[in-house]
Amino acid sequence: MPRIRTIKPEFWTDEALTECSLSARLLFIATWNFSDDNGNLDRSAKQIKARAFPVDNIDCEPLIKELLAHGLLIEYSANEKKYLHIQGFRKHQVINRPSKPNCPAYDESLRTHGVLTEETGNAHGALTTEGRKGRDISTLSESSVIAHVIEAGVTEETAKDFLALRKKKRAPLTMTAWKGIMSEVSKAGITPQLALATCCEKGWQGFEAVWYENLRRNPTSTGGKFDGII
Repeated sequence: MPRIRTIKPEFWTDEALTECSLSARLLFIATWNFSDDNGNLDRSAKQIKARAFPVDNIDCEPLIKELLAHGLLIEYSANEKKYLHIQGFRKHQVINRPSKPNCPAYDESLRTHGVLTEETGNAHGALTTEGRKGRDISTLSESSVIAHVIEAGVTEETAKDFLALRKKKRAPLTMTAWKGIMSEVSKAGITPQLALATCCEKGWQGFEAVWYENLRRNPTSTGGKFDGII
């Protein structure tokens, strides 16, 4: 049953959230209503879509992955089933009379997604700007960065080709760059796999929704400038 949750004013200007697409931000709020009192819910894009957007033609899977990539949701596994945990949920929601949990309790050891992403001490959206910490993915080994990109839904071959392209252009894949790419992918309404495959095909070290739109309208064009700062 949906629950009443509170939204703090700081939500609207939180750094991590403002980097997400509008649809992802709306979905993030929806997860608060449909999670249990520990901030956990089934990791089912179909179920979440049916609850959050029952009459809209929206694919929630890319939105969930966007929130995972930004550290706002955490994917974990228990009893051979996947769940989502809202980062910092109990810190920002006051639960006077917790009801019986609908999902297994979240524990860091159960985490299956986002281990390589920047950890934010803030998510749900930490609702303050203090405490942002974590390692830039550009400092990780190449195999670890590839694993991080694969978790967003990109094939290993495409991930390797994209990193090789950026390496050739002397543009390591930083956390800021990756978040920017994922944000633009969401704006374009396509999958990370298609976006990075297009980058590899066209020689783009970064990705912008407008480039893809130009390319879609005129397949024979270059689609836009190739060497973006992302």
